Parts: sequence; C-alpha cells; structure tokens
Amino acid sequence: MSAKSLVMMFFMVIIFPIIIICYNTGAFFVITSLILMIGAIANLKKLLEQQDLPKEVLEFEEDLDEELGDIGELLGINARKVSYGFMICMDIIVITYFVYALMLTQSFLIQAIAIILIADWAYDIITIIDSMINEETKDEGEMTWKDILYDGYLWAHNLVTMVFIVIVFFQYYI
Repeated sequence: MSAKSLVMMFFMVIIFPIIIICYNTGAFFVITSLILMIGAIANLKKLLEQQDLPKEVLEFEEDLDEELGDIGELLGINARKVSYGFMICMDIIVITYFVYALMLTQSFLIQAIAIILIADWAYDIITIIDSMINEETKDEGEMTWKDILYDGYLWAHNLVTMVFIVIVFFQYYI
C-alpha cells in the first residue's frame, strides 16, 4: 500500500464522515474542491519529479508495503484489497462531487466537461477493480510509449480537473 492509499484512507475515515455529519452541500462542495485541487497539484508535482525519485523513496515505499502486508496478515485482512476498496470509495465521492457541480452550472461546455470527468473517474473505478481481480503489479523498467502516453493522459486529467474546479467554484461563489 502506497502513501497515496494511506492518505485516501485518512480522508475516508476522518474527513468525509465529518462532511457527511455536517450535511451541508456547500461545505461538501468547498472541502471536496480543496481536496481535489490539492490532489491534482500533488499529482502534477509527482509527474514533474517522477524521473528524479531517489532510491530511498522507492525503498521506503517497498518497506511500507511489506510492513502493511505484515499488519494485514496479523489482523487477517488483505491490506491491498482494503486499499482498493478505499480508492473506489474515494472515486465514488469524487463522482458525486462532479454530479453536484454538473447540477450547479448552467453552461453547456462546463456540463460537457463534467460528464467527461465523471466518465474518466468511472473508468478509474473499472481499472481499480480490474487490477484488484488480476493482482497486477507494476514492473519497474524503461518507459515504453504506452507509459509516455499514460503520463500525458495524467497531465491532461489533472489540468482539466483543476480548471473545472476553479471555473465551477467561481461560478457558484462569485
């Protein structure tokens, strides 16, 4: 389980129940907007620094995976599948956010972008379920043309998400 999964677990266990308890759509919209914006910026930063990752970071993530696997064995749960479940829950909350933003806006172009983002996050859920079923692991090696294309897709996805959040936020609150 990576650090990203741990952060998602933190949000799923701590932050989102607080939002649900508040039962305020404005609070949900603002907090989820901030979380998505921070996540998109962090993902873009990670994409920029991807080639310059020191070996210590990679070794730390491997050690963390081993330690969490040991804890999962001790508790009798599969930590990898639990992290997949948390990622799926996070994606469902993000889809809920985009559906809410779709209802807020009156612009046809922004609604079209929201539908594309909803489909993209739904595809992410399908990919997570597929990797959970097939137990795929990413092999470390040279980047192929598919990896480069996927990095371009991630850039576009994060940039479109950030622009969408800013536009809808300003339409709704300003």
